[in-house]
Order: sequence, then C-alpha cells, then structure tokens
Amino acid sequence: MTANEYCTKIKWYDREHAVRIEWKVEKGEVVYILCQVDGKEVVRLVKGLWLDKKGRRHDPAHFYKLKRACLDNFRQRRHEAAELMPIFSILHGEEM
Repeated sequence: MTANEYCTKIKWYDREHAVRIEWKVEKGEVVYILCQVDGKEVVRLVKGLWLDKKGRRHDPAHFYKLKRACLDNFRQRRHEAAELMPIFSILHGEEM
C-alpha cells in the first residue's frame, strides 16, 4: 500500500482555500481518500463509501474525476478545479 498527499490553494467564490488530499493506493486501486479544506475534513472515501464529516453518504459518480486524479498523482493540473468541485459543493451545501 502506498500513501500520497496533494496540497494546493484554490480560489472559490472569491475566497482562497487551502485544499489537502490524502489517499492510499493498494494494487492499483484507491482504497482511502481524505479531503480537507482549510484544515477541516469535508469528505472521505472509506470502504467504497463517500462520507462527509456528519456521516452522510454521497454519490460516488460525483467523485470519479477526483479518484482518477489520485491514481495519476494530480499530474494534469489544468483539470484541478473540476476534480475538486464536489468537495466545495459539499462545503457550501450545494446540490451536485
């Protein structure tokens, strides 16, 4: 199992946020992802379920790009906003 981390700053609704993504890969499959914005947990992937900090489930289809980016170690930074959009949708209480 390998563990990786990605940190960046994203401007969302005219505010800059520090985003930190941690993930673990086992046998070519992402088994764990933790997404934090400004040091606070927003959502995590555990045992195939996307859960927010209150324990509510989220549709895995919304996080497909993020999961794929973790496998690629965020090599294509031009797609960064699209990959991180579901995190901010949860953070700001928007429907995806």
